[in-house]
Amino acid sequence: MRSANARDRSGQQRPIKRPLVLKTYGEPLRLLTTKAGWKKFEDVKADYGAADRVGQFTVFDIGGNKWRIIAAIHYNRRLLFIRYVLTHEEYSRGRWKE
Repeated sequence: MRSANARDRSGQQRPIKRPLVLKTYGEPLRLLTTKAGWKKFEDVKADYGAADRVGQFTVFDIGGNKWRIIAAIHYNRRLLFIRYVLTHEEYSRGRWKE
């Protein structure tokens, strides 16, 4: 997978790896899903205002709107399946919908 770039404290560009994004944001989302007791998308939106429904997926804007986690939530089983971790640019292209 390609990585996006970010600036470190010195202003130098450095890559951000998807596994780090997944560990930092994805795992907490999975844990929240099991404990929150969400029954429908509106419950997700109430807890996580930066979530949107796109077709059958829930899209979470994370990392200061730099990343998107696209997930399928099975409310009856309290499970969240992460399908894609995309940069804002990759998400905007829309290829993930195909």
